[in-house]
Amino acid sequence: MNVRCPQCGATFQAQVGPVTCPSCMHSFTVAPEGRPWLTLDVRRPSGELLGRMDRHLVRERLYAGALTGLEQVRPAGTSGAAAAAGDWVDLNTRPEFAEVLQLIGADLGARRIAQQQLRGWRKTGSAVLPIRSSAPADRAVGRALDDEPKSRVSWALLAVAAGLALGIVALLWGAVG
Repeated sequence: MNVRCPQCGATFQAQVGPVTCPSCMHSFTVAPEGRPWLTLDVRRPSGELLGRMDRHLVRERLYAGALTGLEQVRPAGTSGAAAAAGDWVDLNTRPEFAEVLQLIGADLGARRIAQQQLRGWRKTGSAVLPIRSSAPADRAVGRALDDEPKSRVSWALLAVAAGLALGIVALLWGAVG
């Protein structure tokens, strides 16, 4: 069957199961035809049930910002022992939503780090690089790596002084001889 990569959009032949895209090397799982999750039960990571939605409504809510991508989903109608077994999966692991999450720029790694900081699991934001810089744009970035001290005398001034000294020596030499 023809499969489309959710990461780069390349189309290629593949079978049902785990697949790696030959163009971008993205790994994802191909579901059998007729078995995509059209209707989903959606809940927040806290366990609060948001209700039953079709995947188009999930995409619309992702675009609108009502869903963050950290929610959990399962096929609609799953209940009883199967529901108790923990068949919920993270929304961001479903290949049909990968393109939407990429388009809205959901930075799930930064959100997880922030949640860990709030819960006390992470003491610093060590994985988050600061964007702000106090140095002006015209300054050299590697200033601390510069081993040579900056010379306060300009080369032009040094050349003028050397020329003047040679001129004086020439005048004195001509006056003596």
